[in-house]
Amino acid sequence: PDLTLLRTLDHGTTVRAITFSPGGELLAGGGEFSRALLWRVHDGSVLHTLPRPSGLDAFGVAGWAFNREGSL
Repeated sequence: PDLTLLRTLDHGTTVRAITFSPGGELLAGGGEFSRALLWRVHDGSVLHTLPRPSGLDAFGVAGWAFNREGSL
């Protein structure tokens, strides 16, 4: 397989969890002390920034999952 790096996406902190949507068009990433970001894969644009929920500890987001319909 071709393992050429196409793009890097800046999250701003350590990313602890990422996942692709079922169709591969979206990428969700989240990390410590931070928010969660939702990127469009083909151009790397940030579609949504989800703020850190209150009460979330310093380890932040530990996992992601899309459902079959493509919602987080």
